[in-house]
Amino acid sequence: MKVLGNINVDKKTITESFQMTTTPQDGYVLTSDADGNGTWQVATGGSGGSQGPTGPQGPAGNDGADGSNKKYAQDITFTGDAAKTITHSLNEEDVIVQLKDSTGKMIIPDLVNTYTVNSVAITVSETGTYRVIIIG
Repeated sequence: MKVLGNINVDKKTITESFQMTTTPQDGYVLTSDADGNGTWQVATGGSGGSQGPTGPQGPAGNDGADGSNKKYAQDITFTGDAAKTITHSLNEEDVIVQLKDSTGKMIIPDLVNTYTVNSVAITVSETGTYRVIIIG
């Protein structure tokens, strides 16, 4: 039988491979059992896929100009207003000097003088042990 247009059916519309109930709901998906009886069910997301394979290791980065990491760090005790000369091995005159207190808070030194390519004089007004970080 061939019908053109709408068909009104009181119970089920049955085809050779599909059955659907008459109670669709917004946001639901149509699912069927093994006999082809369709029902509307709450849509659920699928679980994530498994981790894909790990890619190959990239090439190593370049070393610094002289092969060093260009950073010096050491805990140094300062006595208020007495300069400490710090000898480092960065082989640079233009360095960045940072001081941190025991809590990791950055401290601004009172004075920083670079004397040679391997030494820096630092003055801190408050006595204490500070982490001195010199970056080349």
